[in-house]
Amino acid sequence: MTNIQLLFAAGMPTLAVMLGILVNQAQINSLRADFNSLRADVNTQIGSLRSDMNLLSGRIDTLTGKVIELVDRISKLEGRMENH
Repeated sequence: MTNIQLLFAAGMPTLAVMLGILVNQAQINSLRADFNSLRADVNTQIGSLRSDMNLLSGRIDTLTGKVIELVDRISKLEGRMENH
């Protein structure tokens, strides 16, 4: 076996492995960027949902207050009607 044949016999598989590692690393970096983008989108959506829930909570509190006022008024009317 000549020196050139030995270099090709040892060098080609090594080159193939190194090329495979390089391609895998590029794919991992791409997946990492996609994951980070998706995570940022999820965080944005969660923040939006929290804002919506806080707004809804305030509206529910207002509605509860109105219902309590209505129940009080009806109770007063019932009391007046019982007295007459």
